[in-house]
Amino acid sequence: MRKKIVSAEDYLSYVSEWADDLMQIKYGKEYEKYVLYDVDGNTSYTHEGQNIFNDILESVEQCMAANNIEMEMI
Repeated sequence: MRKKIVSAEDYLSYVSEWADDLMQIKYGKEYEKYVLYDVDGNTSYTHEGQNIFNDILESVEQCMAANNIEMEMI
């Protein structure tokens, strides 16, 4: 199978969004306890939430690699 190279910007956007979407699906209403909001409306994860996100992100990246989708090296 031919490899698909995706720009670093697009790749990072895809995997981050998919990992967050999966985290929301997995944790449902509990997702909110892993997210912090600042006064400007920006979000970040709690320490535990970041660990959960990182684990899911690793799975998403493995899925991308298994399907021969790679990030462009700059």
